[in-house]
Amino acid sequence: MRAKEQGNFSDEEMRILNEVNEHLCNRFRLAYPNGVNRFMMDCNVDSIIATYSLSQREWEVCSLLVKGMSRAEIADSLSISKNTLKHHVASIYRKMHVSNGMQFFAAFNRALKNNDNSKSDSDIT
Repeated sequence: MRAKEQGNFSDEEMRILNEVNEHLCNRFRLAYPNGVNRFMMDCNVDSIIATYSLSQREWEVCSLLVKGMSRAEIADSLSISKNTLKHHVASIYRKMHVSNGMQFFAAFNRALKNNDNSKSDSDIT
């Protein structure tokens, strides 16, 4: 944090901050080409991805499924074919040891609850 007494940033400091901002924005666009949604920010993505060994693309598919998007909307949003989406969903189901949408949502909710419990446990200790 910059102390109020230090005043405004100098031109050189602003140039550096703008370069860092541009770099971070580019890295963010590479990591999340379709952006992020509030759901993705509200949960500990890393632990869910690790629990099921999901790829980044599979995580994107999961988050869009959980948002309630249709398969056609997801395929359009990710700029992939419906067949490619079908392969991603099959891979997700296999990794989560489920065979249909109902089981997927149940397993996903369990993972979120376990994640919330472990977060609150670590907050206490």
